[in-house]
Amino acid sequence: MNIEKFLLIDLIIFFTIYALRQGIRKFADRDQLDEPLDHDKNSSNQPIPMPDLKQLLEKENYVRKNGSGIMLQKLIGTWTFETVWKNKENKQDNLTSSFLRIFSANLKIDVLDKDSLDENVPNKDCTLCITNSIQFGILGIKFFGFGYLQGSQPILYFFFERIELLVAEKPFLTRSLKGPSKNNWPFFALIGIGPDCSWLSARGRGGGLALWKNLN
Repeated sequence: MNIEKFLLIDLIIFFTIYALRQGIRKFADRDQLDEPLDHDKNSSNQPIPMPDLKQLLEKENYVRKNGSGIMLQKLIGTWTFETVWKNKENKQDNLTSSFLRIFSANLKIDVLDKDSLDENVPNKDCTLCITNSIQFGILGIKFFGFGYLQGSQPILYFFFERIELLVAEKPFLTRSLKGPSKNNWPFFALIGIGPDCSWLSARGRGGGLALWKNLN
């Protein structure tokens, strides 16, 4: 699974549900689209300095040989997608990046409570709970799953086992997902993390490059 599919599967499902409930024309309503962007712009008086593509590629070349030193504890929190670069081309995907910001696409990483392990966890290596979500008005979608870190770069392996549709932050519909075989798990090869964990960057299994901003 590449980064574009990882992110856009959320948007495709979301657009379908929203179109059935509200009508496609509302997606062109400028006031609705501007509101999340204005909120994001005013969420902090001091903008977080973010690395550019050149800096990320230089960092990636280094960590592939030497490792990144990123520890599990530094990943804990909620990360919002900032920018996506296309597979192989490393060309910024402006359309996808804009949609991700508009729909508040977030990746939440937390420590897995070992006492809660059940048949949904595919193996005992899993140490993390992974939640991928988007939000538009009162409607939202969340994917819930598990993951773990491996290697010196390291690589974050994960999968999703459940999806929820939420209305006004309350679950409206829940469905189980069939996870891939262990050899086909999606992953993010972690590249770097900013000072005070202000940003996070990684490359997906399909080759796309993503940059997140820390919401904590």
